[in-house]
Amino acid sequence: MQTRRHPRYPAEQWQAWIEEQAGSGLSQRVFCEQKGLSTSSLQLWKRRLGLAAPAVQASSRHTDAETSVFIPVIAPDPTSSVGCTAFR
Repeated sequence: MQTRRHPRYPAEQWQAWIEEQAGSGLSQRVFCEQKGLSTSSLQLWKRRLGLAAPAVQASSRHTDAETSVFIPVIAPDPTSSVGCTAFR
């Protein structure tokens, strides 16, 4: 009979750890090191329990023109003798 390398914890335990980590102010890496957990397992359980931040899809980033802000940028003329000498 094969034994497991890592113990299995119930979803309730992972839920408690996820909430504890979120309120601890520690990074996931540091929290998991202190608890003896793997960060990949913590992240997997966050996704399983629906607690991970949803990924932003490229098509939904800025669909409304009113939410976009454009700032005009004026670049120096690279042929001008005035200003930055990096272009000469």
